[in-house]
Amino acid sequence: MTILRKHFRIGQKNMNYEVRKEYSLLCKEVILAIYEFIEMAGAEMLDKRTLEKLRNKLTKKHKLTPPRNIELVRAYHDLIEMEAIEPSETVLNFIMKRRVRTLSGIANITVMLKAFGCPGQCIFCPTQPGMPKSYFSN
Repeated sequence: MTILRKHFRIGQKNMNYEVRKEYSLLCKEVILAIYEFIEMAGAEMLDKRTLEKLRNKLTKKHKLTPPRNIELVRAYHDLIEMEAIEPSETVLNFIMKRRVRTLSGIANITVMLKAFGCPGQCIFCPTQPGMPKSYFSN
Protein backbone atom coordinates (compact mmCIF):
# COMPACT_ATOMS: atom_id res chain seq x y z
CA MET A 1 0.00 0.00 0.00
CA THR A 2 2.81 2.44 0.81
CA ILE A 3 4.45 1.74 -2.54
CA LEU A 4 1.30 2.89 -4.35
CA ARG A 5 1.03 6.06 -2.30
CA LYS A 6 4.51 7.13 -3.43
CA HIS A 7 3.52 6.84 -7.09
CA PHE A 8 0.14 8.60 -6.97
CA ARG A 9 0.59 12.09 -5.57
CA ILE A 10 -1.91 14.89 -6.28
CA GLY A 11 -0.87 17.46 -8.84
CA GLN A 12 2.41 15.79 -9.71
CA LYS A 13 3.21 14.21 -13.01
CA ASN A 14 3.99 10.54 -12.86
CA MET A 15 4.99 8.48 -15.89
CA ASN A 16 3.27 10.79 -18.42
CA TYR A 17 0.04 10.88 -16.38
CA GLU A 18 -1.36 13.82 -14.53
CA VAL A 19 -4.28 13.59 -12.15
CA ARG A 20 -6.92 16.04 -13.41
CA LYS A 21 -8.28 18.01 -10.46
CA GLU A 22 -11.71 18.56 -12.06
CA TYR A 23 -12.19 14.77 -11.94
CA SER A 24 -11.64 14.53 -8.18
CA LEU A 25 -15.33 14.64 -7.23
CA LEU A 26 -16.32 12.19 -9.99
CA CYS A 27 -13.63 9.72 -8.97
CA LYS A 28 -14.60 9.88 -5.31
CA GLU A 29 -18.25 9.26 -6.23
CA VAL A 30 -17.24 6.24 -8.34
CA ILE A 31 -15.25 4.77 -5.44
CA LEU A 32 -18.14 5.38 -3.01
CA ALA A 33 -20.56 3.79 -5.50
CA ILE A 34 -18.33 0.71 -5.66
CA TYR A 35 -18.39 0.47 -1.86
CA GLU A 36 -22.19 0.86 -1.84
CA PHE A 37 -22.52 -1.90 -4.45
CA ILE A 38 -20.32 -4.23 -2.39
CA GLU A 39 -22.36 -3.43 0.71
CA MET A 40 -25.64 -4.24 -1.06
CA ALA A 41 -24.68 -7.14 -3.33
CA GLY A 42 -21.44 -8.46 -1.85
CA ALA A 43 -17.85 -8.39 -3.06
CA GLU A 44 -18.27 -11.60 -5.06
CA MET A 45 -20.82 -9.87 -7.32
CA LEU A 46 -18.41 -7.09 -8.31
CA ASP A 47 -16.84 -7.55 -11.73
CA LYS A 48 -15.27 -5.36 -14.42
CA ARG A 49 -18.58 -4.89 -16.24
CA THR A 50 -20.33 -3.67 -13.09
CA LEU A 51 -17.46 -1.30 -12.39
CA GLU A 52 -17.73 0.11 -15.93
CA LYS A 53 -21.51 0.58 -15.58
CA LEU A 54 -21.10 2.47 -12.30
CA ARG A 55 -18.31 4.59 -13.73
CA ASN A 56 -20.20 5.38 -16.95
CA LYS A 57 -23.43 6.28 -15.12
CA LEU A 58 -21.62 8.78 -12.89
CA THR A 59 -19.56 10.09 -15.81
CA LYS A 60 -22.75 10.98 -17.70
CA LYS A 61 -24.09 12.71 -14.59
CA HIS A 62 -20.99 14.93 -14.39
CA LYS A 63 -20.83 15.40 -18.20
CA LEU A 64 -17.16 14.41 -18.34
CA THR A 65 -15.16 11.72 -20.06
CA PRO A 66 -14.49 8.53 -18.08
CA PRO A 67 -11.79 8.97 -15.43
CA ARG A 68 -8.46 7.22 -15.82
CA ASN A 69 -7.64 4.35 -13.49
CA ILE A 70 -4.80 6.37 -11.98
CA GLU A 71 -7.34 9.04 -11.00
CA LEU A 72 -9.57 6.40 -9.40
CA VAL A 73 -6.61 5.04 -7.42
CA ARG A 74 -5.76 8.58 -6.26
CA ALA A 75 -9.39 9.16 -5.15
CA TYR A 76 -9.36 5.79 -3.37
CA HIS A 77 -6.28 6.80 -1.37
CA ASP A 78 -7.75 10.26 -0.65
CA LEU A 79 -10.92 8.71 0.75
CA ILE A 80 -8.86 6.38 2.93
CA GLU A 81 -6.81 9.31 4.24
CA MET A 82 -10.05 11.21 4.99
CA GLU A 83 -11.27 8.04 6.78
CA ALA A 84 -14.41 8.01 4.63
CA ILE A 85 -13.79 4.37 3.65
CA GLU A 86 -11.83 1.41 4.93
CA PRO A 87 -9.01 0.01 2.76
CA SER A 88 -10.18 -2.88 0.59
CA GLU A 89 -7.85 -5.03 -1.45
CA THR A 90 -10.84 -6.13 -3.57
CA VAL A 91 -11.69 -2.58 -4.64
CA LEU A 92 -8.05 -1.69 -5.24
CA ASN A 93 -7.58 -4.75 -7.46
CA PHE A 94 -10.58 -3.74 -9.58
CA ILE A 95 -9.57 -0.12 -10.09
CA MET A 96 -5.93 -0.87 -10.82
CA LYS A 97 -5.40 -1.64 -14.47
CA ARG A 98 -2.52 -3.99 -13.83
CA ARG A 99 0.01 -4.63 -11.14
CA VAL A 100 3.66 -3.88 -11.69
CA ARG A 101 4.81 -6.71 -13.90
CA THR A 102 8.45 -6.47 -12.91
CA LEU A 103 7.47 -8.00 -9.55
CA SER A 104 6.82 -11.26 -11.40
CA GLY A 105 10.05 -11.06 -13.39
CA ILE A 106 8.54 -9.56 -16.55
CA ALA A 107 10.17 -6.31 -17.62
CA ASN A 108 9.16 -4.57 -20.83
CA ILE A 109 12.10 -2.94 -22.56
CA THR A 110 11.87 -0.97 -25.78
CA VAL A 111 14.99 -0.47 -27.85
CA MET A 112 14.87 2.24 -30.50
CA LEU A 113 17.47 1.99 -33.25
CA LYS A 114 18.40 4.46 -35.94
CA ALA A 115 16.41 3.81 -39.12
CA PHE A 116 18.47 2.18 -41.86
CA GLY A 117 17.29 1.48 -45.40
CA CYS A 118 16.98 -2.07 -46.65
CA PRO A 119 20.05 -3.08 -48.68
CA GLY A 120 17.97 -5.72 -50.54
CA GLN A 121 20.67 -8.39 -50.31
CA CYS A 122 18.73 -10.98 -48.25
CA ILE A 123 18.28 -14.50 -49.64
CA PHE A 124 14.51 -14.45 -49.08
CA CYS A 125 14.00 -10.97 -50.59
CA PRO A 126 12.03 -11.08 -53.90
CA THR A 127 14.02 -9.68 -56.82
CA GLN A 128 11.48 -9.66 -59.64
CA PRO A 129 11.91 -6.65 -61.93
CA GLY A 130 9.15 -4.01 -61.78
CA MET A 131 7.72 -5.30 -58.50
CA PRO A 132 8.08 -3.85 -54.99
CA LYS A 133 10.11 -6.00 -52.61
CA SER A 134 7.04 -6.99 -50.59
CA TYR A 135 5.08 -8.42 -53.56
CA PHE A 136 5.37 -11.31 -56.02
CA SER A 137 3.98 -11.06 -59.56
CA ASN A 138 2.06 -14.38 -59.41
